[in-house]
Amino acid sequence: MMDAIRLHLDQALQDGLADGGVAGGVIGVAVGDDQFTLAAGTANLTTEQPFTEDTGWLLGSVTKVLTTTLLMRLAGRESLDLDAPVRRYVPGFTLRDPAAAERITVRMLVNHTNGIDADSLLPSAGAWQGRSQVLSGTSADYGRPL
Repeated sequence: MMDAIRLHLDQALQDGLADGGVAGGVIGVAVGDDQFTLAAGTANLTTEQPFTEDTGWLLGSVTKVLTTTLLMRLAGRESLDLDAPVRRYVPGFTLRDPAAAERITVRMLVNHTNGIDADSLLPSAGAWQGRSQVLSGTSADYGRPL
C-alpha cells in the first residue's frame, strides 16, 4: 500500500513541477511504523536552493486549519469542550498572568479572541536559517480578550 501511495504522490509532485504549478515541495507520510519522504524542486527561487527531505519551513497559517479541524471533530464527538479552560487539556499552559491563563478557553484560542500577541512568539526570519527550533514559553504580552 505504501508503495502505491509513494508512487502516486511522487507523480503528482513531478506533474506539478512539469506544468509549473509548484516550484517544489517535501512530502512526508507515516502510517504506523511505515514512513517515507519525497523531495523535489526548488525551495528558494532566489538562491535556487533545492528542496531536500530535511528542508524546513514555517507552516504558518496552515497549522491553524489542521488544528481547528481536529478540535472541531473532537468537539463533535463530545471529547472536547470548546468552552472549557485550555488548562483542562494542557495543564502546563502558562502566561505571565496566571489568572489570565486560567480564563482562556479552547474556543478563545481557535477564534483568536484570547488576547495573546502571537507576534511576540515568532523569531525573526534570520533565526531560522539552517536549523530547526521548537517554540515554547509564555507570552509576555497578554491583553484582554476581544
